[in-house]
Order: sequence, then C-alpha cells, then structure tokens
Amino acid sequence: MSLLVLQAHTITQRKSLKLKGTKTSVTKNQILVSSGIISLDAVLDGGIPLGTIIFVEEEGHGRNADLILKHFIAEGVACDHSVLLASIELSPEQIMKDLPKPVQEDSDYKFDANEDLKIAWRYKQNPIIDSKPYQTSSSFGHIFDMSIKVPIDELENIKCWPNKNSSQNSYSALLEHINEIITKGGFSIKIPVEKRNILRITINHLCSPLWDTTDMDVITFVYKLRMLLRSSYATCLITTKIQIIDND
Repeated sequence: MSLLVLQAHTITQRKSLKLKGTKTSVTKNQILVSSGIISLDAVLDGGIPLGTIIFVEEEGHGRNADLILKHFIAEGVACDHSVLLASIELSPEQIMKDLPKPVQEDSDYKFDANEDLKIAWRYKQNPIIDSKPYQTSSSFGHIFDMSIKVPIDELENIKCWPNKNSSQNSYSALLEHINEIITKGGFSIKIPVEKRNILRITINHLCSPLWDTTDMDVITFVYKLRMLLRSSYATCLITTKIQIIDND
C-alpha cells in the first residue's frame, strides 16, 4: 500500500475562522483535518491540508485502503463535517454500515505510545513535526473501535453517489455533482466565513472498469477535481487498486 498526496492549493488560516475538527499547521500556515488515524496524521505532518487529494493505492487483495477510507469518513462524522461518499464497485450504503465508532475520551481505552505504527511502519524513525500523534481530543483526531459501528441514524451528514437521481456512473457526472455540492453547500471560499463548513470527499476504487469513461478519462477528472478543490474548504481521499493502474 502506498500514499500519494496531490496538494491542489494552500488555504491559509485566518484568525476569524474556527472550524470544528481542524487545526493550523504552524510550519505551513495551512488548515488541516485528521485522516481518522492518529499515527497516519503524524506521517502526514499533522494531518491532511484542505484543498488536497490523497491517493491510497492498494496492492493485491489488501484491506488497508478500505480501512483508511472508513476511518476518514468516520472522523468526518465525529466532527460534524459533510461527507460525499462515491463508490461504484461497492454500494455506498454498504460502506456506511461498516463505519467504526469513536472511543469516548472518558472510557478506559488507552493508546500505547510505544506501539509500532502498523500502517506507516517504515516512517516510524522520522521526526514528527507539528503534530501530537498520541493526544486525542474532541476537536481534532479520534481513536476508533472497529468492533462497534456508527448507528445509521447518526450518518445524516453523509451523501451518497451514485444515488437514485444519477443517470450515469461517469467521471464527468461525479465531477458535476461535486461542483454543485461545493457551490451550493457552503464549501466555497467565496462565501462568508461564518457560514463555511468542511467537506470530505471519498471516492472508492477509482479506475475501476465499472466507471464510464466515454466523455472524460480519469486523468482529466483528477486534474479538474484539483481545480475545484483550489477554491473550496474540501479535501478528497481516493482509493484505487495499483494493479489496475499498472495495466492501464
């Protein structure tokens, strides 16, 4: 499994802007959101900057990419962020039923600071900059219990694509849908500060043969998606199978 970060834009923090589930990178003056995995946030220099696309490439039949995607969504739910879940191979509703529930801070759960980083073990010798990987709070970063699932009635902030109104499963249709959400949903940098919110976009199994590429290929889609994120308070996590990319 590998991670690729495409940083589309640097959105600077303003003193008047306080959004739940975010923090400021002191070294880069960026607004960060948590990936939902504390040790992964440490590898990413504190978290995921807004305006960024994160690619998670999975090898073979591994499940790490799916786990990262579910934690990313669950973190958004815990922080009252809006989430767009796009999935073609597996229905979005199935993914929603398997989201882990955050561990309560007053519970007896303890995080072992000496535990090896299972996802990013190769980076464990790197210095941790501008992050507190072993601290949790209700405002940034949570620990999740995969054995306990989030009740469906707590997932009202998640919007699924494709939905009953979707006429096609194409990159162009998804891009148009994302653009509409950013424009009308209060995620553009052009709207007043007090009305802004965070949008987490998740795209499961990009490059799957089930995607319709008649009017737009995947390279064009990613390029235009980066342009959209440039002017929004949104970040996107994309999973894909590395063997599909190699075959293309």
